[in-house]
Amino acid sequence: MSDAGDGASFTNAGDGEEESAGEALDQGDAQYHSEAAPSQDFSNAGQEPEQSAGAALEEGDAQYGADAAPAADFSNAAFTPQSVFTGPLIPTPLQAGLRYNTEVGISVFFKVMIDTIDLGAWAKCSGLGMNLAYDSRHEAGMTFFEHHLPKHLEYSKITLERPLTSDCQAVMSWITAYHMLPVPTSAQITCIDQKGNTITTWEMIGVSPESWRGPTFDAAAGTAVLATEQLSFFHQGFL
Repeated sequence: MSDAGDGASFTNAGDGEEESAGEALDQGDAQYHSEAAPSQDFSNAGQEPEQSAGAALEEGDAQYGADAAPAADFSNAAFTPQSVFTGPLIPTPLQAGLRYNTEVGISVFFKVMIDTIDLGAWAKCSGLGMNLAYDSRHEAGMTFFEHHLPKHLEYSKITLERPLTSDCQAVMSWITAYHMLPVPTSAQITCIDQKGNTITTWEMIGVSPESWRGPTFDAAAGTAVLATEQLSFFHQGFL
């Protein structure tokens, strides 16, 4: 009986040892896991870098917008021809010392005075000019050049033309008076613009009439023909 009891107790003792060994293993695993580094949660790892990158971009944009110059506001700008350019037709000079010539001889008229007689305005004027005559002399000892000796100035005939007006009576009176007493007189031709401003003036001496031509009338022409008159005279030089 004692032997059987001892065997039974031995058997239970073996079971107790097995149970104590299992508990020891469980305690060792728990201690190993407690001493190991804590596990990391990567469930949201893919979202956090994206959010941080977006925040960095927003911060960079905000900093760039603060450093950059403020944008111009064109909401109330009136883009009209008057606001774009309101100055004169000829712009002002861009640099000091430069001056645009506003007295351009375009669309001009010519006012003619013979002494105290006003011949009115004319539309065309030709013959304003001079020519210096020369005599050529060859050098005897040197054959590769020649001398030009000035003689005198030659002035061309002045010709005026305009549509027929009542001022032609003043022209006829001057020519008639010169024929009765042929004394050369002085004259003045003034170039004016459409506003009546003087551009330049030519003064001449020794003026003598050469010819006057009136309009040509033709009733059978069928079309309107502008009636014009033409005056030509000589002069002895400019003053």
